[in-house]
Amino acid sequence: MTTSNKIKNHLQSMTNPTLSDELERQNPNREQLVFDPATGELVVLRADQPSSTGPDAVVIDQIAEDGFFATDAPRVLVQASELAAILERRTAQSGLAFAMDDATVFHAFANAPAARPSGAAWPCIFVAAPSADAMATVDARIDEIQQSLNRQLDAPAAPVGVIVFVTRGPNNFICRAFAGEAGAMAECTVDVVPAASEIFSRNRGILETDVLATKKVAIVGLGSGGSQICVELARAGVGHFVLFDFDRLELSNISRHVCGTRDLGRLKTRAMRDDILQRNPSATVEIHNIDINTESTAFDQAIASVDLIIGATDNNRSRFNINAAALKHQIVALFGRATTRAAGGDVVRVRPSDGPCLACIFSKGLMQAADEERSQFRQARSETPAYVSDTDVAATIQPGLSIDIAPIANMTARLAIVELSRGGQAAMLHLEEDLQADFYIWANRRERIYASYAPMAYDFRSNTILRWYGARVSRNAECPVCAPVQAFDFDSLITERSH
Repeated sequence: MTTSNKIKNHLQSMTNPTLSDELERQNPNREQLVFDPATGELVVLRADQPSSTGPDAVVIDQIAEDGFFATDAPRVLVQASELAAILERRTAQSGLAFAMDDATVFHAFANAPAARPSGAAWPCIFVAAPSADAMATVDARIDEIQQSLNRQLDAPAAPVGVIVFVTRGPNNFICRAFAGEAGAMAECTVDVVPAASEIFSRNRGILETDVLATKKVAIVGLGSGGSQICVELARAGVGHFVLFDFDRLELSNISRHVCGTRDLGRLKTRAMRDDILQRNPSATVEIHNIDINTESTAFDQAIASVDLIIGATDNNRSRFNINAAALKHQIVALFGRATTRAAGGDVVRVRPSDGPCLACIFSKGLMQAADEERSQFRQARSETPAYVSDTDVAATIQPGLSIDIAPIANMTARLAIVELSRGGQAAMLHLEEDLQADFYIWANRRERIYASYAPMAYDFRSNTILRWYGARVSRNAECPVCAPVQAFDFDSLITERSH
């Protein structure tokens, strides 16, 4: 039977008034959705307009209640790894579901998830059914089952709940789920979420996800740039993170940070840990709420075993401390920063004993403390003499937009993935040949040092904005940091370069 005939038969079985009576009963200016069985078409009509439909046409406002044009059933998402454990125990287990989109989507967990999902928490019960046949009859007794399970699990009486039944099929899990108020449970569609490794299935062929899963990356500074780098590495499948920052998320951060207002007041390390785990639930995230400039011993111990260090801080003192630690432990380090007003930016790669270190590039005048983007009051205050008023300090804060920071964060993340995949066989192998420079300059807008650049327009033969430029920089044989000489006073160098 065609869909048109099904609708026609259904409508004819309904005791609806005639089309003209129904339209007259309603507000004459209100548009009505009408089905014309003669043509099989749905038509929108108004009572004050002539009808073009046949005599059997019917207003279908109530059809949704009977299944035609009804919205999709609520969806319950469950974790495959948890279902296997529930079947092994063969008992009912209380859990928690998180309801979103007006309780049309539920993420149900038998155990506390590594990162709390969004949504309101609902009580949830998982039940291991003995067979598919037993599952087929649960809908007829769902309210009785709900009350019995609440008593068995000593669960508090709750007006709402989610029940997930599971048994094992020939090739996969068979699930049924119900959600709603006590006495009015409705069946839901169930989606079984496979192992976390499947998250990165589309990366295969481009990234060696198995290799990245074993890598450990330290990220120092979780502001606008560092937070974006975290997200990109988590999406790529990096398996282990060590995060450093001592700041909390403030309202002024939100316009550029990956975290939103729900994370206000939280330590950035904890907020980013949750963000990483939302994208890669199998990752491990170690957090250190410290200032690496004043707690250098703790920092040194924490990064000793990492494969890569990323410096995304907002001051040169911390960058130099990261540089020294990287050289000490022979760990590759990356440094990304935006210049004033994010008119541009740069990324430095330090491969110990193979190319320049950060101090080499800084001493050549390629990086200047005066070029640093001042994105927050704390940073600007620390770099300004005490006799300058807070009002004047605030006037020096000139941050760029999130879209200005993104290219620098993405380039840093790309270099990180190339470094972590180095020597592999995936598509990143070609980028090793392209990204040979250790110093990269991003021209963002025709301001400051890029003011003389030609308008981008249609010219690709001259220097223009919105391009990366790789610079060949040699190692400084007399560098006081990477050359085998006496200990180096970083604060003296910063002061010297600032003036």
